[in-house]
Amino acid sequence: MCWPPFPTCAGPLLAGCSFIPFCPTTAVSSRRHHGTLSGCEAASVRRAFTPSSTLMLGGTPRYVPHGAPNPPSALTVSNLCYTVPTLSDTPLFEDVSLSLHESELVLLIGANGCGKSTLLSLLAGFRTPTSRASVVTLGGVTYRRRRRASRVLRESVGMVPQRASDAFLGRSVLEELTLFRDDVTTPGAVRSTLDAVGLGDISLLATPTQLSGGQQRRLALASQLLRQPRVRVLLLDEPLAGVDGGSRRGIAALLGALKSTLPIAVVTHQPGELLGVADRVLVVGNRGVSEVPRDVVDRARVLRAQAV
Repeated sequence: MCWPPFPTCAGPLLAGCSFIPFCPTTAVSSRRHHGTLSGCEAASVRRAFTPSSTLMLGGTPRYVPHGAPNPPSALTVSNLCYTVPTLSDTPLFEDVSLSLHESELVLLIGANGCGKSTLLSLLAGFRTPTSRASVVTLGGVTYRRRRRASRVLRESVGMVPQRASDAFLGRSVLEELTLFRDDVTTPGAVRSTLDAVGLGDISLLATPTQLSGGQQRRLALASQLLRQPRVRVLLLDEPLAGVDGGSRRGIAALLGALKSTLPIAVVTHQPGELLGVADRVLVVGNRGVSEVPRDVVDRARVLRAQAV
């Protein structure tokens, strides 16, 4: 796809001036105002969810020299075609191919109705591609049968919906995090996960639906991180929608720290806070997915930082 000049194609990235660049070494006192994590807090998040003892640095966009190979792909989808049932004969997606790489956070942007949330549902296995040519590769294993691929995706990909409360099944925070998994979820794991997502002070007996919007999203995130077997990819649909400024920046900082343990894809109409921790930006539309050029994303970061 041939991109138009910078001011036009960067429009969605430059909307608004609320961007706060993420800095993993910001002091705790500053975090209260800007929502960032301190270096120790970011390290504790990575430690809580890294299977091995080797921790990878995360929290800031990864710099990849021009022409350098991408890191290993955690999830690759090829020749994806999808038509919304009973709605139209026109495909919503046609021959789409995309990859989510290890230790990266990818933003998915686009106009209303372009299919961003539907794409997340396909990547999470909640919808099945309409073409038999669709191929999914997860963790180095390729799946060519659509229903088998969707089943594997449901088992391996975690998703936080736009309305986090829609995903809650438990009557309390504790029940939400242990329901159907009491044999594998220990009290220590519950507490360390809540601490890592910034809910360490919350009552385990609190009702999930009565929490604030930001707390509900953090709880939904904690629930996905406690899944067994451990999720390999994390998807979030509008995690900052309806959340106040301080909580928005806090969630962005949390995702920036988590991306070193598993790849993350985020659908958003407001990339401001997230742009500071994103590695790539993809535009969904016109039956496909296109990547915003890296220099455009870098320029948008600079302009947002200058606007603060």
